[in-house]
Amino acid sequence: MTGGRGGNGGSSSNNEHHADLDATILFTCQKSELARFIDVKLFEQFPRVRTADAQVASPQGQFKRMLDAKSPRMAWGK
Repeated sequence: MTGGRGGNGGSSSNNEHHADLDATILFTCQKSELARFIDVKLFEQFPRVRTADAQVASPQGQFKRMLDAKSPRMAWGK
């Protein structure tokens, strides 16, 4: 995290903080063409995380979704 005073990006509020986290997770499946979704448990484990940009490259194509606590499923394909 970078920023001005207090490490909050120069925001006047000391209660708001922002940080980005990049992760690459690789699943190797015997029948990856059958996979259609992944339920992301990030929001259960870290309740202060608000959103996550998720991307999938699968045999059905490439897909991008914005996930949150109310919609934590990364779904793709038909």
